[in-house]
Amino acid sequence: MQRLHMHIISKDMVSPCLKTKVHWNSFTTTFFKPYENVLKELKEKGCITKIENDIHKNLMSTPLKCNQCNYVPKNMPQLKDHLVSHIK
Repeated sequence: MQRLHMHIISKDMVSPCLKTKVHWNSFTTTFFKPYENVLKELKEKGCITKIENDIHKNLMSTPLKCNQCNYVPKNMPQLKDHLVSHIK
C-alpha cells in the first residue's frame, strides 16, 4: 500500500516555510493535483497514478512564476516580496 500525501493550501502562497524553487513548483505546477481531480481519479481507477520521474524533474525545474499574475522573478526572495502585493 502506497501513501497518499495531501495538502490544503491558500492561494496567497505567503509563508516563511516556502523557501525553494522546488518547493514552490511542487504547489504551483501540474504536479499539485486539485482535490477534485484526486477524488475523481480515485473513484474511476481506484488509485492515483504516480507521476513519471522525468515529468517530475521537468516540473520541478520550471522557471519561477507568480501563481496570481504573469510576474517572473529572478529568485525566491523576489517572488516572496512580490506575493505580498496580492494580499488585499
